[in-house]
Amino acid sequence: MSVTIFPKFITQQECEELNVWTEKAYVNDWLGKGIDSKGKPGADNRYSTRAYPNKFDRYPDLAYSLYDRISTYLGLDGLAKSVTNGGKDGIVVNCTLSGGDVFKHVDFMEPNGHLLRCNILTQAPESGGELYVNENKINIEVGDLHCYLVTKYQHT
Repeated sequence: MSVTIFPKFITQQECEELNVWTEKAYVNDWLGKGIDSKGKPGADNRYSTRAYPNKFDRYPDLAYSLYDRISTYLGLDGLAKSVTNGGKDGIVVNCTLSGGDVFKHVDFMEPNGHLLRCNILTQAPESGGELYVNENKINIEVGDLHCYLVTKYQHT
């Protein structure tokens, strides 16, 4: 399977705490337009910290503790936090509004190999919001951790 899912990896309370920070980041313009199909910031209705790591000082402490929790859980302690594909401290926050979309793509390779992306859905979409990896719909729920090689598998 191309995606590994760890159900209910974080609690509803943790989801809410992360959502509060994301909403604050959106209001304070800490997020910028998401990457478009040409690889440039400018996607409509999708915002991210990916190309804008200097718009804010730091993520909430919970984001860093989750990074450590994921690293430990997956046996990846001590691994360097990548910023090759953007973000800050190896972390990227994405916020997709109504009508937003992520184009079908494969991320570019890291200098030392594939990039493992570990995502957590913190808020259910009102509609849409479906993840497809290699044309297969991936069913994820709020709080689930899902991990896959974004440099190997096409995703949208």
